[in-house]
Amino acid sequence: SPVSALEPGGWAGGVGRVASSTLYLLPIVNQPPWTGSQWSDGPTYRRDNIAGAGYVSSAASEVDAEVAVIGAGVVGSATALALARRGVSTLLLEAEDEPGLAASGTNSGILHTGFDSVPGELETELILRASSLRDQVVEALGIPVMRCGALLRPLEPGDRQAIAELARTADRNGVEACLRDDGALEVPGEAVTDPVAYTLALSAAATAHGATLVTGFRVTDLAPAGDGLALGSAGGDRVVCRV
Repeated sequence: SPVSALEPGGWAGGVGRVASSTLYLLPIVNQPPWTGSQWSDGPTYRRDNIAGAGYVSSAASEVDAEVAVIGAGVVGSATALALARRGVSTLLLEAEDEPGLAASGTNSGILHTGFDSVPGELETELILRASSLRDQVVEALGIPVMRCGALLRPLEPGDRQAIAELARTADRNGVEACLRDDGALEVPGEAVTDPVAYTLALSAAATAHGATLVTGFRVTDLAPAGDGLALGSAGGDRVVCRV
């Protein structure tokens, strides 16, 4: 299964789609160290085998997990990994047959430095923080990265002024950028990756740390259940979590 294709020091290859990972690694407090020896295959359960995961609940049962994360795209998988690494019992619920089949697997794959982001905004702060954390994460997960840099060239009247303003923005954000004499802007830190590999690696690492990935579980309803929440699927399954 592509979900379990991650091996220590390798990546889940054979998938050619590309997407962005600009905001996926949010600021983390007291995160455990990233070491490559931690990553290995973990269990994956499809909806028709959810009982095998031990996560089918009845009205009288206790919660199945402390936290349920809905959606195993790159954000959901990264969230599940962050929780699992801290010992939180986590369910990662994915509507499709595997992670990364929606937006997380169908965009441009840019690993953004934040050179052109509006200084001072929350989004910019997250991008810059993500950029500072990213290298150790992609190295630990064995994710492929093309460190190609970016080049913005003036093609139309007025482009030089706009590009010069981007250079000033990059400087305010603390991002390395070089404004050339010909008006072009070089941003050496920009890179691209395979986002499907990124998403699969994150979800596999989450399961390796104890999270349970359940595919084919499209959440259709949410209701209080004792001290927690009950989540129902389109297929009639039900799980209970605290959050």
